[in-house]
Amino acid sequence: MTRNVTKTTLCSTLAIATAMVMMPRTAMAQAFQGTVTSSTGVNAPVNGVGTTYINVTAPQAVINWDATGAASGGIVTFQGSGTTATFSSGGIDFAVLNRVNAPGNAIKLDGTIQSNVGDFVGGTVYFSSADGIIIGSNAVINVGSLGLTTLPIADDGQGNWVTTSQAGDPVVDFGSATNAASYITTESGSVMSANGSGSYVALVSPKITHSGTILTDSDAALVAADGATITFRPSGLYDIVMYAPGAGATPLTVDGGVIARNSTALGGVHRAYLTTITPNSANTLLITGGAQLGFDIAGSAGVEDNVVVLSAGGPVIADNVYWNDAPGQIKIDGAFVSSNLRAMGSSGVTVANDLGSTSFTGDVSLTNP
Repeated sequence: MTRNVTKTTLCSTLAIATAMVMMPRTAMAQAFQGTVTSSTGVNAPVNGVGTTYINVTAPQAVINWDATGAASGGIVTFQGSGTTATFSSGGIDFAVLNRVNAPGNAIKLDGTIQSNVGDFVGGTVYFSSADGIIIGSNAVINVGSLGLTTLPIADDGQGNWVTTSQAGDPVVDFGSATNAASYITTESGSVMSANGSGSYVALVSPKITHSGTILTDSDAALVAADGATITFRPSGLYDIVMYAPGAGATPLTVDGGVIARNSTALGGVHRAYLTTITPNSANTLLITGGAQLGFDIAGSAGVEDNVVVLSAGGPVIADNVYWNDAPGQIKIDGAFVSSNLRAMGSSGVTVANDLGSTSFTGDVSLTNP
């Protein structure tokens, strides 16, 4: 590379120096704007200019944070744009739960978050905050698996919060919300990537609005409910049991959001689960705004088993949707679904073109019990 060198006179040098002294400087703080009140299975965070580095030392870990950013409009920025937070281990796979305390406020994550196991992308990173989580338009999250929830997740006091089923599959229990109106919002422009076989992105809250992009090598689960248990089978055949209704007229909305594959390498199973139970039959799981759901690409047909599963009113057991007494309807209006679709709404399923063009490229199964 050739660099141009410019000779500077003493006068111009003094002028520049004077300007630098007079110019106000804003120092960029660390990535996570919070203090750790307690932790298990991690070393103390190492903070730099615009960075936070966390070394995970155990297979499961918990970090309890108090958010310290200034609140504005019911939102506290826990991570600002242009910053990078890294979770890393020396080689052990890990699952780390970040509980962020921000009473009365949603937290906003708007920077880069990455996780590594040794030299490779890996590990499971969860964020839990009781009143809300916003994934900002500048956010880029690149991890093994990602969980976002406004529901409490208990641990055993030793940092263990992921249990296992009788078959040995990972299970996460999401308790009843302390704020039934809490929400998760992913803004347009945000990107959340899950890497590796059996990886996933999971959003669990009474209300979810997804306008960002989720990219996964395996699965995604958006669960709008007040209490749930999810069995994350590496095969992609999840169990999702919901205990209480989500919030509002549309507890789960995909408004221009994307759920798609991360890697273009062929092979494997991809699932997108979008599920909710609602307090009455008028409440809706809505897919709209030019939303794109699905994983199929050229050459994947007949090689992969890719399905989008929508459920309003019933649990998902081993990839199958079951009806129960909970009401709920599904509306798909202005969306593109590129994989096989299975949708069951206890109060009905509607496909329309009123809000935009709706199209499907795979098999479509719509069920109204």
